[in-house]
Amino acid sequence: MEAISIGSGRIPVRSSLVKSAAALFSIGSGGSIGREGPMVQLAAMLASLIGRWRNFSPPQLRLLVACGAAAGIASAYNAPVAGSFFVAEIILGTIAMESLGPLVVSAIAAALTVRVLTDAQQLYIVPAFKLNSPWEMGPYVVLGLIAGIVAPWFLRSLRLAERFFVGLKIPLIARLSLGGVIVGGIAVFVPEVCGNGYSVVLSILTGAVGWKILILFFAAKWLATASSFGSGAPGGVFTPSLFMGASVGYLFGTGLHELWPSVVQNPGAFALVGMGAFLSAASHAPVMAVIMLF
Repeated sequence: MEAISIGSGRIPVRSSLVKSAAALFSIGSGGSIGREGPMVQLAAMLASLIGRWRNFSPPQLRLLVACGAAAGIASAYNAPVAGSFFVAEIILGTIAMESLGPLVVSAIAAALTVRVLTDAQQLYIVPAFKLNSPWEMGPYVVLGLIAGIVAPWFLRSLRLAERFFVGLKIPLIARLSLGGVIVGGIAVFVPEVCGNGYSVVLSILTGAVGWKILILFFAAKWLATASSFGSGAPGGVFTPSLFMGASVGYLFGTGLHELWPSVVQNPGAFALVGMGAFLSAASHAPVMAVIMLF
């Protein structure tokens, strides 16, 4: 973001490779963190190298780095259009056609390449959801308000955890180790906190998780993500945000289903909407959040 917004588009190679390698171990060892961060970093770094090799001007180089970031998101989530809007809304701050066109082209090329080289399909296989009654729109609006309240507190908790770990004034290795011990201690009792939460989100969307155990998962995942992020473990919080949104939506939908079963028939639909609402509130990119969920 700095390289595109206030810099010349130069992404440092050494620090990018070191950070990505560190993220490999952070994610592979079970840290409560997402994989999208290093994928975006590597793709943007490669784009920056190509642009510098071709002697691009600073504006051209910044746009090329943005295209690399869009390709990274598209590769991570198999969602090229959402990857384009992610960069346009969050990094560039504008959905102008002169920049959106190249972003879409690069993101689609990345998604096609991933599909050719792997068996990548849609990330979350879910049942078909439908609007059962026009009255159901009211609870969806309320869910949006709830997500808009919870998401900022989730982000604040990550910053508070970061300040807590830094405030301990212990060596970096000890700080990272402490974060790992906390996550590992939680995982002994709730192993679902390990990783980015993808498998649990699938279970939520298909209704395979009860609301009581989901409350435990929600609280444990929140604490584990704050511990991983606060200790300085490299990675992303994009997918953990989807986990939090799915949990909030499913718990809200389950409660309404008990009170109003004729209208709210499937809490899983509320989990899906909750993912989009929470991601929108956390990233301040509503168009990207909606398109990504589609």
